[in-house]
Amino acid sequence: MTSYFDRLANSWDANPMKVERARATAEQCRLTPLASRESLLDIGGGTGLLSLFLQGDFKTITIADTSSEMLRVAREKIAAAGIDNIRICLLQKDLSELTGSFSAIISLMTLHHIHDLDAFLGHAADLLNKHGTLMIADLYLDRDGSFHKHVADFQGHDGFDIDQLSQKLVNAGFAVRQVKPYYKISKTNRAGTEQEFPLFFMVAGKS
Repeated sequence: MTSYFDRLANSWDANPMKVERARATAEQCRLTPLASRESLLDIGGGTGLLSLFLQGDFKTITIADTSSEMLRVAREKIAAAGIDNIRICLLQKDLSELTGSFSAIISLMTLHHIHDLDAFLGHAADLLNKHGTLMIADLYLDRDGSFHKHVADFQGHDGFDIDQLSQKLVNAGFAVRQVKPYYKISKTNRAGTEQEFPLFFMVAGKS
């Protein structure tokens, strides 16, 4: 999927829905009680839409992504705005490449692209400090796969069953604090009609 996002990088921010989705997610992050807003890891942060909305809410932000073109756009935006508290990290594969610790991690529409959820959540737990918080914004279960019908080689998850995802978080050492719907994406489904796909915002702390 990296090449898919590389191709979309230059036009990503031109989609008003993606901008509004990032804005709505940033607001949910601001409303979430955190032990510290020292450092945020934005996993799959792409062009930096979400991180730029949160730039003033954390002392430091790290955008991590596997798409070099998405991160190129992010770098250009950060430089143009003169922002000095957001850094970029290109991942070759996964979170195991990152070092250090963070007070919070956020993932917007990234988790459903990750094959090994258990490994991902384990790495996330390792990267969070003692009182750290993981925030996940993603699709509720899309049973017929309509959301990704336009991506011929999509091999991720068609959204998530909340109970199953919550259990995986518990197994990885998290305690789920909150899950709520917060945004809807409208797309044309397989039948050619408009369909709404709800997103959830999940908050989990290290237990």
